[in-house]
Amino acid sequence: MSRTLEVRDNETGLSVPVKLGESYSVSVEDLAKVYVEDGKTYLGGFINLAVATTATEPLGIAINTTVLSLHAFTRAAAGGDAVVSLYEDVTYSGGTPITLVNRNRISPVVLHPVVLTRTPAITTSGTLLAQSLIVGGRTPVFSVGGASSDEYGWFLKPNTKYVLTVNNTAAGAEPVYVGVVILNKT
Repeated sequence: MSRTLEVRDNETGLSVPVKLGESYSVSVEDLAKVYVEDGKTYLGGFINLAVATTATEPLGIAINTTVLSLHAFTRAAAGGDAVVSLYEDVTYSGGTPITLVNRNRISPVVLHPVVLTRTPAITTSGTLLAQSLIVGGRTPVFSVGGASSDEYGWFLKPNTKYVLTVNNTAAGAEPVYVGVVILNKT
């Protein structure tokens, strides 16, 4: 009994049966590279060089559309121990707008329906989706920083506000980076 699976041909859009155990010629492209080339990859974030102990740096992510399919990858780094959290359905206001930058610098495409905000005032924290720990590490002479990134990312709900936070749990003030990479999959 031979087993087959269906593979979609990207040029024709048709499904092609492929028998397992047989050899086929297949071309493969890195999707992340394709999205950058197509002008559908955006980056935004900020750095605070001295976040006080127990202080939190929030990044607001507002999705103001129902027509885009957005895939977001969170990024965070800290000079010492820190907790990274992602919240959904958050209520916030104010803060400083951050421009999302298209990673294809010759593309004219701008992602208008997504608004990033540095240090918004959070009224309602919403639902905690995920947390990770940045372990700063220790050496005899100085502390060592670390980073956290979301390997698989999140498909963001339309017309929803999110907040990505980094809470400094180290013994002193530490530098912190909070950011996001967004793929527009439409």
